[in-house]
Amino acid sequence: MIYELPNFLSSAECETVAKLFPPPRPATIVKSSSEISKNPIRSGRVSRLLPKTPEAMRLAERVHEIITKVNQKIYAFEIAGTEALQLAEYAVGESYGWHLDIGPGGTSKRKLSATIQISDPNVYEGGNLEIWGSPPTTREQGAILLFPAYLLHRVAPVTHGVRRSLVAWSLGERSFR
Repeated sequence: MIYELPNFLSSAECETVAKLFPPPRPATIVKSSSEISKNPIRSGRVSRLLPKTPEAMRLAERVHEIITKVNQKIYAFEIAGTEALQLAEYAVGESYGWHLDIGPGGTSKRKLSATIQISDPNVYEGGNLEIWGSPPTTREQGAILLFPAYLLHRVAPVTHGVRRSLVAWSLGERSFR
């Protein structure tokens, strides 16, 4: 099940949120060397929130609180915290191919994925967050979308402008419970 909440952040909050992050760095993920195609699965830029200011700490806490509330109401996963918020940027031609947010190593404890739409949908084209087998997701600025980290999803290629979003993951110590 996918949970969407419009107006989680106001337009004004969305406009200032990027200032809380260090400058984004390239985040290219290439398919394994056994793949025939050498096209990257992800091209774009990311930055992790460093909660050193009261504004950054409030934003991180607010996101953690909504994840916790939605989890209690809908998913009932055993969660123990939230990873640092990530600002993701995709410009023309950039995307993140079909993937899961849970996997081996550092991603093995992820339970819920949360995406907050930061960009005004009128300033970019393409770049839709698509979840396999689900209806189209919202592009509304300030909306938050939560879904289990095991759902296959992607960010389609951006064809005009720049798409920005905040991403967070809830974590749990044990497998899905």
